[in-house]
Amino acid sequence: TLKSVFFPDANHGYAAGEKGRLFKTTDGGRIWAELYNVNTKNLSSVFFTDSITGYAVGTYGTILKTNNGGTNWSDLTSGTNNQLSSVFFTNSTTGIVTGAAGLILRTINGGADWISLWSGTTDALESVFFYDPIRGFIVGDKGNLRKTIDGGASWSALSGSTTYKLQNVCFTDLNTGYATGENGIIIKTINGGTTWNPLSGGTTFLLHCVYFQDATTGFVAGESGTILKTMNGGTTWTAIYSGPGYSFVSLCQSAFNIFYAVGGNTILKTINGGSTWTSLTIDAANGLNSI
Repeated sequence: TLKSVFFPDANHGYAAGEKGRLFKTTDGGRIWAELYNVNTKNLSSVFFTDSITGYAVGTYGTILKTNNGGTNWSDLTSGTNNQLSSVFFTNSTTGIVTGAAGLILRTINGGADWISLWSGTTDALESVFFYDPIRGFIVGDKGNLRKTIDGGASWSALSGSTTYKLQNVCFTDLNTGYATGENGIIIKTINGGTTWNPLSGGTTFLLHCVYFQDATTGFVAGESGTILKTMNGGTTWTAIYSGPGYSFVSLCQSAFNIFYAVGGNTILKTINGGSTWTSLTIDAANGLNSI
């Protein structure tokens, strides 16, 4: 089972999953080659700062790094045995990792050292996103929302509008952001996270992921084949996928109007902003859980 996929550009993509499985595509997802199957730890998130330098995180505090496009991976010292759920780098040296029990780790030297930061919670923190190198956001269990305005050196709690678990977060500018999670929850802020208001997506299915390509056009995806699209900043949402009921757990954009959605043993790709989707394949025995 794969848990995460990341495209640093239109052609290069990387996928990570259970039992340390890592895959790479160099042709926009048409063909995937397995890179590394030695580390047996389950991997939950992958992020690349360019086409060759990347990180993967997972169980037992695992943080892996490659400097050569995935040919070789090294184990970094995280200083924790916690489950790690998400990784995001703002530049070639500064990155944040989130995980179980309110864990936030930060590096400023490309992963050579990781410092554990105070988060103010013991709830799991599921996802981290930076709009720019200074401003970032974290979401997690029980509606947890966190914000940094100093590049991740410190984090403060935000007051959300839900106690549901939040799975993913995305910002389109300094003030406007969205988060998704349990029970079909979609929340939006227009003031940098100070207040959040619920949106109506028309579903109660768990929404694993959200991504906006500009100020008005965005996508959410989740359980039972749910992929929704908005073209007016979340005011209304339209279902844009009617195929098998995969559990879509991640969305990824590689170029304008080119998106990937993954669930079960299927990766879907659109090159026209979701009007049509093509099914891709990958050599993974037990299916896909994130892209």
